[in-house]
Amino acid sequence: MTTPTEVNLPEPATCEDCLTVAEQTYWLMRDNHTFRKLSGTPEEMVDQCMEEFDAGWTYCSLFVKNVPSKSNSVHASGAANREDFRINALAALDASRLALKEETK
Repeated sequence: MTTPTEVNLPEPATCEDCLTVAEQTYWLMRDNHTFRKLSGTPEEMVDQCMEEFDAGWTYCSLFVKNVPSKSNSVHASGAANREDFRINALAALDASRLALKEETK
């Protein structure tokens, strides 16, 4: 398990916090199964994921919650795939935003 460095990151949310949200939300789950709620544009959310990645949480998962007819998740499995994670996370976030627009027309 990774031992993240001490940096100024938001307080982690719990799994219960993540599961009880009704609206479409975006979450990064860390190695220790704590969550960070992401916000902003897809690019800003990927930057937030990269902050966590740079802090040492290199085994993490990005989840998009409550996207109609779409399940999006992206997994990182170590520092070696940092750029792959960035590319796949941005694609998943963009796809979820498009899916939500289509479902709410």
